[in-house]
Amino acid sequence: EYDDDDVDDENAPWRESLPDIYDGVEHFDEEDEEEDSRSFDPEGRNRHPLQKEAMDLMLRLYQLIKDDEGRHNSHFHILQDGAGEMVGGLAQALSPIEDDMDLGLSLVQLKRALRGAAFALGALFPLSAEKQLDNTSYEELRATIEEIHSQILVELTTVRDRLREGPDETG
Repeated sequence: EYDDDDVDDENAPWRESLPDIYDGVEHFDEEDEEEDSRSFDPEGRNRHPLQKEAMDLMLRLYQLIKDDEGRHNSHFHILQDGAGEMVGGLAQALSPIEDDMDLGLSLVQLKRALRGAAFALGALFPLSAEKQLDNTSYEELRATIEEIHSQILVELTTVRDRLREGPDETG
């Protein structure tokens, strides 16, 4: 029989192989704590405008197709997934870049966001044809996704240019 009292995880032999971070002790100093509190922004006040625009799009999608039939439509799911990829890719790509490794990761995430925009745009056509979107909503969403797409391309070009420049000579 297994009894929690018989297990002494704190002194288990396998614990020795774990890095110090897993020793159960917090390893934050006051400086780390201050930095963490500055970077945590639940209201999104410090988000990049492009990221805010993609998040606004995601929220509008939920408001546009309110009935159950529309929400269970496979094209609506593709539209949502595409918007989610845009939001996720932009959230990771537009985080602070400190070195070339971050630039490379940013490049990958911007490509992820572009792919999401392509899928979202492609899902609009069948939704319009199936009368799940009226013409006004279709045109508004199409224009918004195309604008986000073009802004992602600008960010992608910026990151590629920075990668081509090579390592930062100041660091």
